[in-house]
Amino acid sequence: MRIQWLGLRVSGRAVLPKHSFLMVLAMQRRLATIDKLNEKGLCIINRCILCKAACETHRHLFFRCPFAAEVWNGILVWMNVPARTMDMRFELRWIVGRRRKRHWKASWYMGCLNATVYSLWEERNSRIFRDVENTTDYIIRKIHHLVRVRLLFVTHPTYEDEIMENLNS
Repeated sequence: MRIQWLGLRVSGRAVLPKHSFLMVLAMQRRLATIDKLNEKGLCIINRCILCKAACETHRHLFFRCPFAAEVWNGILVWMNVPARTMDMRFELRWIVGRRRKRHWKASWYMGCLNATVYSLWEERNSRIFRDVENTTDYIIRKIHHLVRVRLLFVTHPTYEDEIMENLNS
């Protein structure tokens, strides 16, 4: 199943469907962030749950929040991509612009972006509804595991050695 946002494909072989679904909602700015809840008069808090500094908006949460930026930069280091802090739309366009068709690294990059967005939203909700806080290192390890398992499960066996070498570096 292909999931797209403005013509950019946000799904892929290494992307879990629930991750790509949440990614589309995030790209459309349809998630119930604090700024959206405040507009409807449903929330009185006006700070990001992750960094407790700025107002929580989609743009802030994905990846301008210092907490989220640290997670994303940890994933970029794992992918051997120069660390930078941009917003989610830039990252999606960057990945789409650099991927070659049917190459496993394209799936890796897209899987990492989708899993990161999903994990940040999950962490935010965990802090709000369960009062449980995880560290950035824990979230990065969880994303590594999610993407590694999915990528090895869906990739052709001839690429297995190359994939393992890159994923474990």
